[in-house]
Amino acid sequence: MTDGYSGADIANVCREAALMGMRRRLLNNSADFESLINNPGFKDELDVPITMIDLQDSIKNISKSVSKSDLKAYEDWTKEFASN
Repeated sequence: MTDGYSGADIANVCREAALMGMRRRLLNNSADFESLINNPGFKDELDVPITMIDLQDSIKNISKSVSKSDLKAYEDWTKEFASN
């Protein structure tokens, strides 16, 4: 699913997936945000596991930052100018 993604792209996918659970908790909480953050157990309430669905959804939202033509250009440059 992440073929062609750079390391930075994968980091963005993971960051997005980690935030999805927290967003769900915040959106599904009937209390207003201020009362939620004043709750002593606030951090525990937002500490939710990352699911495979979170990862799959974040991959759909995060695009590759390097195109196949860019990769080809880098490979060609490396072949021409790289020292052995």
